[in-house]
Amino acid sequence: MEKKEFITIRIWKDTKEKLEEIRIKEMLNKKKIVSLAQTIEILIETYNNQNKKS
Repeated sequence: MEKKEFITIRIWKDTKEKLEEIRIKEMLNKKKIVSLAQTIEILIETYNNQNKKS
């Protein structure tokens, strides 16, 4: 395996774990299933809101 591939896979694993954490928190809060796409939208919305205040 090439070094670039290894780094990409490692970053994806870390990202996937973080997305799953956020998705689970949202599901517990909203008491309904949250898709991966919705999780990404939540992250983008949160990021945008934080940058508007800065």
